[in-house]
Amino acid sequence: MINGTTESEFISIPEAAKRLGLSRKRVFEFVKDGRLPAQQAGGFHIIRVSDVEILKSKERRSGRPPSATPSKAALAKRVQREREKADR
Repeated sequence: MINGTTESEFISIPEAAKRLGLSRKRVFEFVKDGRLPAQQAGGFHIIRVSDVEILKSKERRSGRPPSATPSKAALAKRVQREREKADR
């Protein structure tokens, strides 16, 4: 028992990574940054299942965030529309 909870309420970083669909390294970064609370037990980090579920339930978008600058294709379309307006 750890702080009044049973061992089954805790999981390892690799198990948390599986449940979150992240790499172990990324989960460790979350622990290190304090975004995912963890405790050390016998040289290992253990994480409450409930904390993993809370993190998992937060809306998370995968991939790179959208760029603030328009893409080359978007710029080309804008230039084309402006040329068409000028030709009218």
